[in-house]
Amino acid sequence: MTKRALIALIVIVVAGAAVRLHYVDQPMRVDESLTVISYVLQGGRAVLTNLDQPNNHIFHSLSIYIVWKATGALSPVLIRLPVLLAGIAAIPMTYLAGRAFLRSEGALVAAALVAGSPMLILYSTNARGYALVTLFMLVYLWAAARIRDGDDPWWVWALSIGTAALAVYTIVTAVYALGGIALWLLLSLVFESERPEWSQVGRFIAAMAGAALIAGLLYLPVELFGSGLGELIADARRYGTAGEGNFLPTVRLRLGEAWQLWTAGGMLPVVTAMLAAAVVATFWSKRVTGRAVPLAACVLGWVAALIVIQQGFAFPRVWQFLFPILAIVSAGTIWFLLERVTPQHAQWALVGLSSALVVGLLAANLATNYVLADEETGVYPSAERLALQSAEHLSEGDLLLVYNDAVAQVRFYQAMHGIEGVQTVFYGPWRDLALQSDDVACRRIVVAVDGQGDFESIYTWFTPATEDVFRAIGEPAFLDTVVRSDLYALQAPCE
Repeated sequence: MTKRALIALIVIVVAGAAVRLHYVDQPMRVDESLTVISYVLQGGRAVLTNLDQPNNHIFHSLSIYIVWKATGALSPVLIRLPVLLAGIAAIPMTYLAGRAFLRSEGALVAAALVAGSPMLILYSTNARGYALVTLFMLVYLWAAARIRDGDDPWWVWALSIGTAALAVYTIVTAVYALGGIALWLLLSLVFESERPEWSQVGRFIAAMAGAALIAGLLYLPVELFGSGLGELIADARRYGTAGEGNFLPTVRLRLGEAWQLWTAGGMLPVVTAMLAAAVVATFWSKRVTGRAVPLAACVLGWVAALIVIQQGFAFPRVWQFLFPILAIVSAGTIWFLLERVTPQHAQWALVGLSSALVVGLLAANLATNYVLADEETGVYPSAERLALQSAEHLSEGDLLLVYNDAVAQVRFYQAMHGIEGVQTVFYGPWRDLALQSDDVACRRIVVAVDGQGDFESIYTWFTPATEDVFRAIGEPAFLDTVVRSDLYALQAPCE
């Protein structure tokens, strides 16, 4: 690595880290709040054994639990510390994986793209497990490239096994990423040399079996002492598969959503150029990347096969691991062109392009404020103030009603501020079905009404018995307005 390339990489990493740090204290979102409330705060056993919902990305939840126990504090920054570190580490790891795969400094462009991607910045500041999966995938790709080139001491094999197991232990959908890279490595070992490297193929198969065994052992507590893997499989099918006859419409819908996520924050021209460069690198793989087997084709082929087998298409955020792969492959095309257009100044052109790219992308992030404006995984800006208002207006035993998923964020901020004794439940299409008329009798109730005071509309979300009780209470008293929610107080009769 040249000195100027090293300086450029440091600039790229520092700039990418600075923007991620800028957004790490954003208001909590729904899914990350659910992770904390439903698993982390319930203790280590709940984290390791409860997969009643796909929201528990176990290794990620465990890392949050360790941070919480080590610091004794709850805050958005501490909760997001594992993904923040993973998101920052993914920038230099993209360079290392790209350098190993491309065998050129073109990997600098890939690092700049990863540093400036609004999607990856968002999930580096959103406490979900996807940033960890992306990092593990990059380490696995780095190890796979070294194994293919014969630069494979025992610890490289061990690292490939460990990262694969941890990626799957974080989220099972990591098999989309790992399987595609594994397919590329297998095909490369068999077809790139004059003779198939059967000894390496044998080691590869043993390594895959070892990773699968370790992942299975890590999930064993779920099956033996917790919710069982049946719940996970059922939820994966419920969230990831299409209904009968809806496969193609579901794929089209999810592809559209994924395209919106990838191109948000002004990334449309960048992603379009990346795709064009990746197509070139795929059809002329040997000339452009130095690899006879195209990586992008292997990964996309593997993903497509799993989608067809599963008859469904996962949420767009699952596919963010593809971005660094696309960045690396497209960087190969860029370096290939630079070497031919300006061979004497290719290194300087590469450094200049990478630096300009990261500055431009990060400036666009800050200018559009994409991370704060995006509603991925659920936002409710008034959650913290609503939690504080619950302490002001309610006492122990009182009831706070919040619309739908916002209850997770409110509960998080109540836990963060040490607010106890107020029962917080939600109404709406996914209402707490346990809330019956007996649960509200004799209690002071505060209802957060989204939609500028349309209190009457909330009656339609309650069970008939509870609705009768609320209608019998009479006219609610207006308390306050918190961001975009109006608070109303009621006193339920005792009979």
